[in-house]
Amino acid sequence: MSDTELTNEAKKLIAELLLLNATKKREDEINRRLSQICPDPAWSDWIFYSDEYRRSDGRADIDAVVEKIFSYKPIQL
Repeated sequence: MSDTELTNEAKKLIAELLLLNATKKREDEINRRLSQICPDPAWSDWIFYSDEYRRSDGRADIDAVVEKIFSYKPIQL
C-alpha cells in the first residue's frame, strides 16, 4: 500500500472511531488496524489526549492529526 492509501485509510478509521457509535468489537478492530498502519506508536495520544490538533469547535482536526502521526520518524541507532 502506498503512503497516500495508508493515510486515507487512517483518516477514515479515525473518523469512524470518533463517531462513538461503533461496537466494542469494531473499536478493537479499528485500534488494531491503526496500530498496524500508523508509524507513531503513540497515535492515539494525538487524538484523545492532545488539544494541539483540535479545531475551535472542539472536534479533532483529522487531517492535521494524521499528518502528525505519519510524520513520525523512529530514532535510528
